[in-house]
Amino acid sequence: MKQLAMTVVLAVGTLSLVTPAMAATPPSDPAVACQALVGFSGAGARVEAARLMAASVDFPQYCLVQGAIAPVAGGFPIHFQVNLPSEWNRRAVHFGGGGFNGSVVSGLNAFGEAHPQEKRPLAAGFVTFGSDSGHSNRPDGAPIYTQINPDGVGQSGQLLQGQRFMVNASFARNDEALANYGGNQLKKTHDAAVAIIRQRYGRAPEKMYFTGHSQGGHEAVLVAQRFGRDYDGIFAGAPVLDLTTVQVVYLLNFQQLFRSRETWLSPKKVETLARGELEQCDALDGLSDGVISAWGQCRFEPAKLRCADGRDTGDACLSDAQIETARALRAETRFPYALHSGVTSHPGWPLGNLLDPVEGLTPVIAGDSPDEPKGHNADLGLVWLRQAITHDAQADWRTFNPAAHADRLSMMSKTVDSLDPDLSAFCGHGGKLMIWVGMSDYRISPYVGVNYYKAVRARLGAAAADRCIAIYASPGLSHTLSSYNEQPNKFAFFQPLQDWVEKGRAPGDLVGERIEDGVVVKSRPLCRNLRWPRYNGTGDPDAASSFSCVP
Repeated sequence: MKQLAMTVVLAVGTLSLVTPAMAATPPSDPAVACQALVGFSGAGARVEAARLMAASVDFPQYCLVQGAIAPVAGGFPIHFQVNLPSEWNRRAVHFGGGGFNGSVVSGLNAFGEAHPQEKRPLAAGFVTFGSDSGHSNRPDGAPIYTQINPDGVGQSGQLLQGQRFMVNASFARNDEALANYGGNQLKKTHDAAVAIIRQRYGRAPEKMYFTGHSQGGHEAVLVAQRFGRDYDGIFAGAPVLDLTTVQVVYLLNFQQLFRSRETWLSPKKVETLARGELEQCDALDGLSDGVISAWGQCRFEPAKLRCADGRDTGDACLSDAQIETARALRAETRFPYALHSGVTSHPGWPLGNLLDPVEGLTPVIAGDSPDEPKGHNADLGLVWLRQAITHDAQADWRTFNPAAHADRLSMMSKTVDSLDPDLSAFCGHGGKLMIWVGMSDYRISPYVGVNYYKAVRARLGAAAADRCIAIYASPGLSHTLSSYNEQPNKFAFFQPLQDWVEKGRAPGDLVGERIEDGVVVKSRPLCRNLRWPRYNGTGDPDAASSFSCVP
């Protein structure tokens, strides 16, 4: 792969380039100004292509810029895309990635968890940008420039046309590539984008935002922690804060589930478990609707479903071995190695939405066969084991012992995980962070996000933290906002975030909506800061006005 000459090298952690200082006056003609960017070098980056895109139904006229940031220590280029609208609102949005990254984030999609009434940021006049985080999933290392997601949800564009989600962590064998994935690329991409923005418009952005979901949510919280002065407003959806560590949890889950045919939870056993959870906890919010809204109040004990004598006597009960598995999935996992920022454990998996055909316990964790792990968590966990932890393609999840890899795992947690509660620099310059978690997420535990919010309050003090950070939790929703019981899954987050940043108007409780054929068919309060929606006892159970947010 051809290496790009690097004009300037900026150390990660340098001061923000977002300043009001004016640069040289750019050409007034958008086509000329766009073409003039080809070959531009700055902040370690070089623009390789720029083309003016005509206005369309979805987007205004804009200059699509693609280029690369050269490696500095034997790694790989960071490929990026910057979208420069001809009519600019003097703001920019940095988009996060997804999974293990490896394809260039287009920046053309909607904000995470977007409501249909919210414009995509480029359409609203924002500069948007993103990168592949410093590695490509192509064997030859060539960049993968992705297409827009037609439904407007998600940022990474990891799904290419005709291809399934690519899971590749081989980059982790390269120290610079791992450090870039762990956060360095975010600073480099930010600084390169600001240099290009200044070149195109003659000035830097007045406000800088970040948005991301899942891995992108992890990156969103990470930039608040490490590069807080570079950003004014950040939205983090379903953030994988313990990104390296949760892969270990996947492997330990599999060791319990697939230890024998007796310990595995079949789809029928999961149905029994789901029924037991709902019988005990569904009505705690004042409404029996198939959703555990009072997630903080539910204390479900799977032993209530025990078969006679603890032996498996059919699908309507759980054996002692299956009860042990159900408990293990919800239990705290403590680690024999140091995690980022002093965290010592994983809090376990949540309750509710077990039967979701896409995001429930069976498709994500337990699988449909007792023979071997399958599904999302298996895809990521096994790849992380073999390509990132052991560098051994034959490594066996059955015999994996975290203690045997303590040094490697500790280093990776400190490099990649985003668990540091010290947001003093970000909050000190007026930054605002909004986090969303789905309380029935079996890909990443929402309790990691809940615990992080509590840690920030403990570190900064409750009053200072509440001026800077807000968390919203949706009962019954999964990682991808899927819900077997059709809970509201569309939220307008960005306007409240922008109002908080630019008008000082702190967001309160919001409203989530479920929309079918353009019509709102259900709404619920989206409660701020770990409160939950309780039914008032009267009124339409599908209307948010019939609920109150309670501690």
